[in-house]
Amino acid sequence: MALQMSLTTSSGLRVRDAYIRIDEYSCNRSNVVSARLRAYATKEFAEHGMSAVEEWVVSLTADYSTDAPNTKKQIYDHAKTLPEFELADDYIAVDGL
Repeated sequence: MALQMSLTTSSGLRVRDAYIRIDEYSCNRSNVVSARLRAYATKEFAEHGMSAVEEWVVSLTADYSTDAPNTKKQIYDHAKTLPEFELADDYIAVDGL
């Protein structure tokens, strides 16, 4: 599970189809989740420990009821409601590309 979108980093670098994933998240006693999302030039760069090209921290109140989606899905769904991710799509891996 990840997001994908083209972006211009805070340093002015233009990245086409950046791979955006949750690198870490935590939850407090009030169910407020703080998540760090990082953008990489490619999925392979992320998987091989290369440096992220951009980073964001998002917060939301998570739903831990029985029928709720898992926390990571809630984070991605919430991120897509934010202005900085309005053009993001769900990342879909394509074998061989």
